[in-house]
Amino acid sequence: MRTIFYIVQKEFIQIFRDKALLTLILVVPLAQLIALIYAVNLEVKNIDFTVVDYDNTQISAELTSVFDASPIFTLIDYSHSIEEGHDLLTHGDVDMIVVIPDGFTKDLETGNSPEIQLLIDAINGTSAFLINNYARYIIGDFNQDIVIRRYPETQNSGAIDMTYSYWYNPNLDYKVFMFPGLLVILISLIGLFLAALNFVKEKEMGNVAQINVTAIKKYQFVSGKLIPFWIIGIAEFCLGLLVGKIMFHIPMLGSIWLLLLYVAVYLICILSFGLFLGAISHSQQQVMFFTFFFFLTFLILSGIFTPLETMPAWVQYVNYLNPFAYLMKVIRMILLKGSGFTDILKDFVLLVVYGVMMFIVAVKSYRKTA
Repeated sequence: MRTIFYIVQKEFIQIFRDKALLTLILVVPLAQLIALIYAVNLEVKNIDFTVVDYDNTQISAELTSVFDASPIFTLIDYSHSIEEGHDLLTHGDVDMIVVIPDGFTKDLETGNSPEIQLLIDAINGTSAFLINNYARYIIGDFNQDIVIRRYPETQNSGAIDMTYSYWYNPNLDYKVFMFPGLLVILISLIGLFLAALNFVKEKEMGNVAQINVTAIKKYQFVSGKLIPFWIIGIAEFCLGLLVGKIMFHIPMLGSIWLLLLYVAVYLICILSFGLFLGAISHSQQQVMFFTFFFFLTFLILSGIFTPLETMPAWVQYVNYLNPFAYLMKVIRMILLKGSGFTDILKDFVLLVVYGVMMFIVAVKSYRKTA
């Protein structure tokens, strides 16, 4: 233990001597966390649209006013033809064209099925899907209002009255969903990149060669490299939680101590992975390529944007090897749902096994030659 303590002491001295590295560790992640929580947002707002009104009646004007009165949609201009509206859509001036055909009001009054055409910019499929849903909701609500105004006797005709509530995020605040995911990304970034780069930097400076001729065992050297960044990672995570609570009012319904226990195991796993990459790399360029490849792959498959349950079955099996996916799931369960230890027991056991195996692999990958 004394040997590990001296290595840890040496690592902390090196970290605190490097002011740029210290800033990168403590300041940059928190600044990124605050900035990205506003930038990484899948909510669709400020949808610009144009209207091609071939009907030119009071009802069609009311429908246009309903769209424009919505806080989501903004009427840019009326178009005299679909071609004119298409030009606006092509040049990116609008996101949607609402085409009201001739005879729309007449069909509505005679009980026929009136038709409205929506032309939506679908380069971003997710945004197009949400825009379409918003528009359909507004049109449906407008149609119901027209029916009630013309046939008031149908207002209380026994229609189903639905009440609903959104559990764990009642206000549908996207920051509540994204903040835990971004926090996972930032502490993983520190663990994966810095641990790997630190190891390779020691190689390039010749320090590892000098240590190799000493009596220091491989597990002692790897442990001494891991522990400083493990402590920094936990401190960074605690600061992130504090920022989330004070600035963004992120709910913390579960046990913070349980979450810290899980994060402690997770950091051993991700740091061991980073040290493994550092051990098999011979230069900083090489280790940057390795870490970028694994970081990007782990991030996309982690479920930060899309639920894991919607991914193909083979991807879900691959995610057993993805450390990001473990914490991405559990941090939301504990903070937002208030899950207890029994709820995360399976994930905890799997992560412990993963962490132990990854630490062993990191030790075995470090070739100590006399």
